[in-house]
Amino acid sequence: MVQSLPKTRNTTDHQQLKTYKSAPSSKLSSDLKKSLEESQAQYLRTTQSLLARKPNAAALHQHLVFLRKSRDSYHNQSNRIKSDEEKKQSINAVISSIDEAISSVSRYMVAQLASLGIEGGAAYAYGPREGVNYAIHTAGRDHFQLALPLVQGRLVRQMGDLLCKSSRDFWGLRITDDPHRVTCWACLKWMLKILEAQEKTADD
Repeated sequence: MVQSLPKTRNTTDHQQLKTYKSAPSSKLSSDLKKSLEESQAQYLRTTQSLLARKPNAAALHQHLVFLRKSRDSYHNQSNRIKSDEEKKQSINAVISSIDEAISSVSRYMVAQLASLGIEGGAAYAYGPREGVNYAIHTAGRDHFQLALPLVQGRLVRQMGDLLCKSSRDFWGLRITDDPHRVTCWACLKWMLKILEAQEKTADD
């Protein structure tokens, strides 16, 4: 069994966020710009390094939690920016790199599930307020849609269902351009649970 890797940390992450708070609102400092660019590359580098080691489910879960918390921190920072487009674009570039890192992990897990005979691909479900002029916009998600029925412990799904819920609970499901890119956190957690259960079975 592949051992869990040490907890992944971006050592510059929280430091650069503190720097951002104190940076002049009129200009993006060169130090902050460099820090953000380094963070942008580091998320992808760290993720690729992890996946190259063929991590177990526990290590994947740990890394996904790290990525999600980091994304939330940057997203909150971006939302606070009202007038400085340069800062906002730099922060959003880091968010995009984190999204790509999460996609890389999901692609890895989709391939792992396929090796277990669990076939499926990403399907986009529209958010309940997407495309409507609401004050609060709810974005949709890319879910994992099953190509065959699945019974995995307490999880029972029919062909065409999503890992997180029955397909009847959604409207407007459509196949995405990237069948391995899953962004639904609930689906990702179910994928991890399935992989973890398989690892336990293999150890017995």
